[in-house]
Amino acid sequence: MYRYLFFSLLLFSLLFGSCRNHQDLIYFQNLQSNQDSSIYKVLRYTSPVINYGDILSISVYSFDPRASIPFNNRTAGTTETEETITSAPEYLVNEEGEINFPVLGTIRVQGLTQKAIEQEVEERLKEGYVKDPVVDVRMVNFNVTILGEAGSGILDIPNNRLNIIEALAMAGDISIYGDRKNVLIIREQGDERAFARLDITDVSIFNSPYFNLQNNDIIYLEPVKYKTSDENQERISKTINFATIFVTTATLILTLTRL
Repeated sequence: MYRYLFFSLLLFSLLFGSCRNHQDLIYFQNLQSNQDSSIYKVLRYTSPVINYGDILSISVYSFDPRASIPFNNRTAGTTETEETITSAPEYLVNEEGEINFPVLGTIRVQGLTQKAIEQEVEERLKEGYVKDPVVDVRMVNFNVTILGEAGSGILDIPNNRLNIIEALAMAGDISIYGDRKNVLIIREQGDERAFARLDITDVSIFNSPYFNLQNNDIIYLEPVKYKTSDENQERISKTINFATIFVTTATLILTLTRL
């Protein structure tokens, strides 16, 4: 009797063992079968647009360094006729989407790209302030938040450029429990919030407008449905193991007492 019970428990444990579909873990599965030639063309990178709360680093250069001094307010003097810029000044975009720039005053930057801001500042500087100015604008606080089955944290991106594959790699990749066919991207666009779901297993992701990430994007990796089942199976397996040990011990004791 105990022998039959032992083998029944063992069979029950094997039937409830977890299974993994290897195909579900592969990225870009239909690369060979996909007939869309556009996936082989690199999408033109779309520069991030500025929103309130962003921090911009703006530097002004010219043939006459003294002419650009008033617009680079973080300087350290070396001689009476020479100044050396130690760090570019930074500007916080206020709730009205504006920055307060030296001499030029208020400049609206919300909704503009870094290139558009450079052009705007250069045009204003040419109005009697600096001859042939060169303006460099950089976003200081470009970051992406990631949650779920690829870890959690905030990725700080110094070069202001990141795509979804790079972000997942920086986070340590998606765990085996992550749903690669349902990656949620949450994006703030001005006063609105957009939601998009990407399938990392499909090569068409390269043509998605959400492939290249924007500042303050949120990536959420949902767990697959069988993760909870696996956790339940683990508890069942522990119970079965305990029961197996109990039956084995009881059988051994009965055998010894009959000797």
